[in-house]
Amino acid sequence: MKINLYLIALILLSACNPKPGLQENHLPAVKRLKKFHNIIIAIDLSKRLENSAQANRDLKIIDHILKKFEQRQIAMGYIKSKDRLSLVILGSSNPNENGPSSLDMATDGMNKVVFDQQKKSFQESLKRIYSEAKVQPQKRPDTWTFFRDRISSYLKSSDEKEGFSNKMIVLTDGYLSVEGENAKLRRHNTYMAMPDIERMRNMKDWEHIFVQNNYKLEPHDKKDYKNLEVLMLEVNPIDPDIYSNEYKILEKYWKTWFSDMGVDFEMKPVDNPDVISSLITEFLERSGLYASMALPVPLVGENYKCELVENPEIVKGFRGKYFLLNIYEMEHQKSLNFIPGSYVTDINRYMPSLGEFGSEVIRTLNNSNFKGMFKIFVKGSADSLGNLSFSRSFEKNHIYNKVCYYSRFKDANYLFTGDVKCDTMIEPLKNSNLPNLRAQFIKEKFMAFYGTTMDEPIVLDGRVTLDISEMDRSATIFLFLPSNFFD
Repeated sequence: MKINLYLIALILLSACNPKPGLQENHLPAVKRLKKFHNIIIAIDLSKRLENSAQANRDLKIIDHILKKFEQRQIAMGYIKSKDRLSLVILGSSNPNENGPSSLDMATDGMNKVVFDQQKKSFQESLKRIYSEAKVQPQKRPDTWTFFRDRISSYLKSSDEKEGFSNKMIVLTDGYLSVEGENAKLRRHNTYMAMPDIERMRNMKDWEHIFVQNNYKLEPHDKKDYKNLEVLMLEVNPIDPDIYSNEYKILEKYWKTWFSDMGVDFEMKPVDNPDVISSLITEFLERSGLYASMALPVPLVGENYKCELVENPEIVKGFRGKYFLLNIYEMEHQKSLNFIPGSYVTDINRYMPSLGEFGSEVIRTLNNSNFKGMFKIFVKGSADSLGNLSFSRSFEKNHIYNKVCYYSRFKDANYLFTGDVKCDTMIEPLKNSNLPNLRAQFIKEKFMAFYGTTMDEPIVLDGRVTLDISEMDRSATIFLFLPSNFFD
């Protein structure tokens, strides 16, 4: 008896001027390049982790990345995605020595169950990796050699049907130094020589010295880095209060090197966790579904989840993206539901979830230029259990004498004409009245909860299904966003 609520982000290609004669069985297909994300997390497990706070910061950052990755898979319905998230240990010659370290949505048979299994293995490996590194730190990361020898196996190419954006997040203190005798064996421009950095630390003209002495790292020529973007986080210069140039020197090394190789690069120091989380979110959402939004509207929260639905046109003339949204009771994670024969439900148990949805989505839209431009549509349904025997009066506190709605196309459950019709509800109520009464109830509760912060929801004509199923004692909700909300 659960209610599946559909959050719909509609890209209106023809909202203002619908094409005449558009029929539900002849909806034009939307042809577009499928875009997927290939995310690489590269971690530095050197002595920087002797500071336990740093290890905890790393784990929180990776957890945030994992949550963002999961949100995107939910939005894409799992099976429609070919995204990949990989964990790489900089300085390790054996990338698989610590067990599974990737989440690959292209895995055969991928679905939520398989994803959850991969996610669990990934998290277990991550925990083990950091626990071991705290006891026995690894050698300093050799990012220069990694880009020469190993990065190509982690990058994904695009073709005429599928596009991949390669995004790499590096967690390191920012130093590319070589320790001990190895420094004597390495070419000078393949690492950052500490004597060179020490020389520049307190010099006003350090940039001139950097260029004059050709301290820059040697780029890898003839390497194809395939639409790669790199974000380096947790850079922690030595005694920045004393050596004021230290961070800028490290940034100069990295920016020059990546620029020479045609890689989009940015670098950030250790900062407030909320700031870092925002940076990561912006970095990951630059392309694809999230990046196409004019402002970020979360598709998942603690108590609601949105999953992609492919039908491009629910109401005639309105084409776009659709997301299945489930809203749960906070404590028991039960979905909203109606009991048989009723058009009301105990909504109070789900108020925290509706509050989260309101603060994450409704408030975001209302605090933007899109206030008043988005719409909420509500559609109810019922199963055939009471077709012959159902008869009842109105609920005492919920008497709906008339329900107005957008009409359906003939024999279509989820396709609507956009024409307004109204039904007069007369006691005794019949089973056929339940779908639109349920929608009216949800509409009423939305208005009671969100008040004047949004326009009044619009009911879509519901129907009684031929089956007897708890799944059909339900209601759906649609959020409409105008075309200029997307790129």
